[in-house]
Amino acid sequence: MIAATALIYRNARWRGGKNYYLRVTDKQMRIAKRRIYEQSDRFKDRYRWRAGVEGTISEYDRRTGVKHLRVRGLKAVKFCATLKALGVNIFRAAAFRAAKMMPVEGLCEA
Repeated sequence: MIAATALIYRNARWRGGKNYYLRVTDKQMRIAKRRIYEQSDRFKDRYRWRAGVEGTISEYDRRTGVKHLRVRGLKAVKFCATLKALGVNIFRAAAFRAAKMMPVEGLCEA
């Protein structure tokens, strides 16, 4: 709570006569607490998995155009989406194999 107050202190000060006042709304306090939580290692560890999944879904859409299928019906859409996911996995496997087979030069040189 003290850290959250310190975070918003610079934006929530008002001068009134001879003194300064700190007036904080509930929304400002919630935002400050959230920003502190987002800097923690726990949040970063949990969020990196979400970022990885979102990257995979983005690649799935960009490479295959899965959002613009030319078929109708649940069975047909499921079949096309499965084939497109298989295609993305084949692309990734090929890229992994190509990277594995490339010689690494200059990493161990003194």
